[in-house]
Amino acid sequence: MIHLFTLLILASNQLTLDDCISIAKKNNTKITQAKKSVEIARNDVTAAYSARYPNVDFSSSYRKSYSDDTTTDSHSAGISLSYQLYRGGYICASIEIAKTRAEIAQENYRLTEQEVILSVKQTFFSILEKEEKIKLSDKILSRRKEDYSLIKLKYNVGRESYPSVEESEVNLSQAEYDKLSAEEELKLSKVDLNLLMGRSSQTELLLKNESAELRELKIPPCSEFISRAKDLRPDIRIENLNHKVLYLQSKETKSEYFPKLNLSSGYDVGGSGFFSKDDFSSYKDNPLSVGVSLSFPIFDGFSTKSKVKSSSLEIIKHTIKLTELEQNIESEILQAYSNWTLAKKRLELSEKSLKAIQDMYELTRLQYEQGNTTYFFFQQKEAELTKAEYNYITSLNDLQITIANLYKAGGL
Repeated sequence: MIHLFTLLILASNQLTLDDCISIAKKNNTKITQAKKSVEIARNDVTAAYSARYPNVDFSSSYRKSYSDDTTTDSHSAGISLSYQLYRGGYICASIEIAKTRAEIAQENYRLTEQEVILSVKQTFFSILEKEEKIKLSDKILSRRKEDYSLIKLKYNVGRESYPSVEESEVNLSQAEYDKLSAEEELKLSKVDLNLLMGRSSQTELLLKNESAELRELKIPPCSEFISRAKDLRPDIRIENLNHKVLYLQSKETKSEYFPKLNLSSGYDVGGSGFFSKDDFSSYKDNPLSVGVSLSFPIFDGFSTKSKVKSSSLEIIKHTIKLTELEQNIESEILQAYSNWTLAKKRLELSEKSLKAIQDMYELTRLQYEQGNTTYFFFQQKEAELTKAEYNYITSLNDLQITIANLYKAGGL
């Protein structure tokens, strides 16, 4: 009863792949940094809009002068207002640039999230693989102990050579080492997964595999992956937005060709006292000033012309970069799709191979027990079986990883 209760507690603490991804989204440091970058970019949009509002300033001064036996007090205070009525489209372009950079920050957040999710998947599957290898190493260790006992028994009755006993003992030691190695690798992989989830590296970690049957998983056609990737992948969306920024920066630069129109206004008071009633008694003495200024660029040493040309060249250069990125995405998906196809086939072959080699090993063991074959042939079949068993586990993990890479390449 106690044993059953313990198993129920352990089962309730097991994490599925979706659980690990959910925890990583909340706690991973890279994702948290990306979130903060989004907040900063959105705050920059608010700052950019400030150019559409007037600037209001208040200034005040007080002075006390001493001359012979006289003391003179004087003060002045004023309010000024300035407002940019027109800057050739510069303000609108600056606001659009800030909004576009906020979108870029959002896409960078998506990209970071996808990269972390892929790392979580890879580490999760790696842990499952190592757990299976530990189980397999126990099985191999048990098998080699039986083989060692059989060979030693034959040696004791004079039907086997001592070198065969030595080799069998070495194979047994190798199985013990392989188990220890898998256990140490498992510890390190669990540390990696805990850190990806933003947890302490020493947190107890129990995983539950709820993956669907991988060979029956419905994968969309390659052409569909490519089409969706060119629309959905964060990296290409980022570059499209960067292209928009370059275009808007070009508009900012071209605004230097246009006149600038500014509105200014001010109201000042002053006198011998400090804010006395007389200071405000006469509008004549304290007039309100309002003015409009217009400036038109005539010649700046070809500086603006050079900047405009550089902006145009940057846009052309970036257009080529976008084309190259689209080609790379297509190539990446084709490669990922090919890897998935081969991994699926490799798993089928490794499964069939394992069954055939397992049957051959059982037959060879029976023949060896009956004295109808040599130790060399028997040991060779055991080595082939061990390799086939490990290949099957590796093939299963490779298929899971290729599916994760395929979905990442497709921007999903």
